[in-house]
Amino acid sequence: VVNLMKPFSKIFDKLEMANIPTLQNVVPSYYRMMNDVRADAKDHAINDELKTEIRSCLDNKYLSSILPIHWVATYLDPSFKSFFFVSDRSYLEIKKKSIRKGLHILVSDIIPNYETPLTTQQSLNNPPPSKREKNDPFADFRNRKTTQDPIIFNRATITTELNRQINMYENMEIDDDYDNNPFTFWLKHKEDLSILAKISKSLLVIPVSSTESE
Repeated sequence: VVNLMKPFSKIFDKLEMANIPTLQNVVPSYYRMMNDVRADAKDHAINDELKTEIRSCLDNKYLSSILPIHWVATYLDPSFKSFFFVSDRSYLEIKKKSIRKGLHILVSDIIPNYETPLTTQQSLNNPPPSKREKNDPFADFRNRKTTQDPIIFNRATITTELNRQINMYENMEIDDDYDNNPFTFWLKHKEDLSILAKISKSLLVIPVSSTESE
């Protein structure tokens, strides 16, 4: 029983770290623990019963607590991005679609930080109308205003760029010297994967929990 429980303490340590990100460890921890309690014909009856109970708890309590944000965080750790530990490929495809959707939701938080030259130039060329133009139905014509919403324009631009960066990230080879800290990776790629790096910076600072694992 002691030997069975040893790997769990290492997993809990990874979930409780204070000096490096931990949110990306939630999903792999479930699969790591399930692997450690898989059925084995050589098990003693007591260990076999204990493993069965642990697997049930992991499915009913741990798995049900895993949220889409945990899957996104795991994806943003380059060493986990392929989800090699998920054997159910159809389930993984569903999760990958959820991850991509989650990234597009999260990117909306950084849209105000992206200004296009077109938007900036429009603001320079279109000063506030004078008072005498207040009731002029042709004021927008006179000021050469466009009806295009700059936010919509920016959103479309960033959506396209985000998709490009996701594809680039998924096809990227991870350096052998990667130190398993996603912040190190995203600091290195803050220019070529700028949007994903911004999402990672805002997401991975969230701790798994403010209390120790039970």
